[in-house]
Amino acid sequence: MHGYCSGCGSTPDRFIPSMSSYHNFVMQHINKPVFQTEFEDGSGTWANAINTALVMHNALTAEKVSVYLYWDLFWGPGTALVSMNDSSLYTIKPTYYTFKQYSAFIDANWQHVEASTDNTGIRISAYISPDNKKLTAVIINSTDSTNILLNLSIKNFSISKGEIYRSSQTEYCVLVGNYNKPAPLKIPANSVTTLSLTSSKK
Repeated sequence: MHGYCSGCGSTPDRFIPSMSSYHNFVMQHINKPVFQTEFEDGSGTWANAINTALVMHNALTAEKVSVYLYWDLFWGPGTALVSMNDSSLYTIKPTYYTFKQYSAFIDANWQHVEASTDNTGIRISAYISPDNKKLTAVIINSTDSTNILLNLSIKNFSISKGEIYRSSQTEYCVLVGNYNKPAPLKIPANSVTTLSLTSSKK
């Protein structure tokens, strides 16, 4: 599947009904994994970056794709996640980091697991490793100006340690602290947060 159309990145939620419908069609008639094989949109601003994160979230949760690929990882001046200005200089665009909030913490053969919230400003998805020893949750605060304190309830996964990574207008997939289970998790407005958790089970 290719995610190309005018305004895909700037209006990521308008495709949720089509994504859900396509998933149902595949499950009913084909029953094969769905690959999002190409997507690209403007990558140079933070608005581009947060919208691409929302497109990824919708594809992974509504369409339930097994693979999500961004077409132009490297490309010529002014485009791509990494813009090649010339043969020796490059610029890393903001969208690279929101893409990294997923790709750096979810590996091959990981499974999408159930995650939900009743806060309309929050999007959350979660993924577990094949040996059930690592769990990644990606949380997007899509509001423009509201910081959200999120109380997480993680079931059937005993946590020994966890790290919190965040991308925002001023942060680029940086480690911002360790996850402390009893405390609410602060999700700043207009940001993407990734929890990288390790199980205490041997």
